Amino acid sequence: MTGSFVIMGFLDPADPLVLFLEQDHGGLDLEEADEVAHYRQLADHLRLVALRPGEIIDRLRELIE
Repeated sequence: MTGSFVIMGFLDPADPLVLFLEQDHGGLDLEEADEVAHYRQLADHLRLVALRPGEIIDRLRELIE
């Protein structure tokens, strides 16, 4: 993965989720269900392993010391 990504949902349930991948030379919009599902799974994993706000401060202090 070389850039950020955004998964966009819309109010109308008939509209598919859209995945926008930011890349070095622009962006890419994808609507394929399997590609969107892969990045939803990736986003879920990142949320699970991310530090909580209080933990971030503690971790930064550890790195400074």
